[in-house]
Amino acid sequence: TISDSILNSNMAEAEFDFGRLGSGEVIEKVLIIKNSSKQPFVIEHIKVDCGCITVDYPEEPIQPGKRRSVRLTFNSKAQHGWVFKTVEFKTSVSDKTFKLKTTCEIDN
Repeated sequence: TISDSILNSNMAEAEFDFGRLGSGEVIEKVLIIKNSSKQPFVIEHIKVDCGCITVDYPEEPIQPGKRRSVRLTFNSKAQHGWVFKTVEFKTSVSDKTFKLKTTCEIDN
């Protein structure tokens, strides 16, 4: 779970481990975004640094006190060994970009 307070803090990044995967395996994880403020906010844009990660996120505002799911899908095809990728979130909460650094180990 990531709250809007983290997205708006000086801590501009976090880590997320997909675990150990077999070559060609596709894994899906759900990240929960919680709005603990008194104002709605929107995930304006999400940028990934490769086509191996896709992100499905809500386009509607996240209302105060509510949670929304962000679905991350990682495809390990053509990946080997330790893999490090970054997912960047831009929200209406801050001018800063929040970086989620993902890792996994892929068996050949």
